[in-house]
Amino acid sequence: MRDSSMATQAPANTNETPSRSRLQTWAEGALAPHPYRLELRGSPAHLAWPEICAHCGNPATQRIVVKKVFRPLPRRHGSGGLRAYRIGSASIPFCGNCCATHEATVRRPSVAKKALHLILNPLIIPILGFAWLTTIFVKQAPLPDVGRFPGWIVYVLLAAALGWCVFVLWRSTVPSRLDPQTDITRACDFSEDVGGWLEKERRIYALSNKSFADRMAAMNADRVWTPGDQSRSTKVQFVLAVLMLAGLAAIAGLVKLMGNTR
Repeated sequence: MRDSSMATQAPANTNETPSRSRLQTWAEGALAPHPYRLELRGSPAHLAWPEICAHCGNPATQRIVVKKVFRPLPRRHGSGGLRAYRIGSASIPFCGNCCATHEATVRRPSVAKKALHLILNPLIIPILGFAWLTTIFVKQAPLPDVGRFPGWIVYVLLAAALGWCVFVLWRSTVPSRLDPQTDITRACDFSEDVGGWLEKERRIYALSNKSFADRMAAMNADRVWTPGDQSRSTKVQFVLAVLMLAGLAAIAGLVKLMGNTR
């Protein structure tokens, strides 16, 4: 069994522990600055959660499903482009008093505010444009065939473009529709999946209550990500990157060779 004492700790000192990946560093920087950190394998739903309050340490009586939106990891070069947010959730135990405090302090976005974020968005312009074009072409139905393409293909392309714009608009406004975290729910903060290539899901947890952190570490001792795991993961990810680059170089060389033989 793994030593769970390695799990509950202050943020790691990079001079004493194996180097962290860019994704791990990015995820840790977005967490609440609590003194106890855990990095655990598996999704939050598969973890063993203590039956004590994550905020005060008293016996837990209910759970709050905390949903978070995670920004994509910035690219090393160039603009980030249009990249979707990712959503994660965890059902975290709290006592009755802390749940009541959370309900009293959380500021849920109103329906009107959610609607405004959808309407006052630049993506509404192409949506309205494609909708207008669709009504124009519907009035002219049936459309004549264009060469080998039947006339109805125009409606299919317009519907696809309109559907894509609606999907992107909905995904890009996700943060405005979720309840914000409070001081209560932030007591057990969690990161996005920080697993590398071919690795299973793994998340980092920032905890404010020592009793909860110690219990969480003990109950999930077999899931704790240790410095030894980090060192092995760094080597594996390096080997995979080298193999990928070698594969790409081999493909490029093969393509060039085939071009020269023609």
